[in-house]
Amino acid sequence: MHFEHLRKTAWYPTFEWVKTSLACATKINSYHEDYPKYVEATGIALGHSPDISNNHLLSIHRLIFSDKSFAGKFRGMDVRVGTHQPPRTFEVMNMMTQLESLYHILTIDDVIEWYKDFETIHPFQDGNGRVGSVIVAEYAHKLQPDKGWLAPNQ
Repeated sequence: MHFEHLRKTAWYPTFEWVKTSLACATKINSYHEDYPKYVEATGIALGHSPDISNNHLLSIHRLIFSDKSFAGKFRGMDVRVGTHQPPRTFEVMNMMTQLESLYHILTIDDVIEWYKDFETIHPFQDGNGRVGSVIVAEYAHKLQPDKGWLAPNQ
């Protein structure tokens, strides 16, 4: 993990295998107060080839949150997530460029480590968990299609 130093406490996100992309899209969204509003768009996002490029992340965000003014844009404000203080706004683009170049996803463990770094940077004003979970699910399905889709437990 490359951005672990930005967290005050260790974080171990958990995931579970589900059989269909719809079950995955539902689970990704079920933890949010606006559920089920974005399930359909999340399901559409799951239909793409896995890719951790910034362009792909921005396009997933734009697709899921097409009704929001911040859709498809890295955040333009500082945020706090519980007790976690993500990097300042002016640091986000540089860190996302680093994140894009640091990882070559070959295993499920690789994509989960990428996810932890992505969530630590927290590049979007809102929707980080959903976008990151789509990436995990896409790669998991590509790497182990017989198992289905890997969905978050948080």
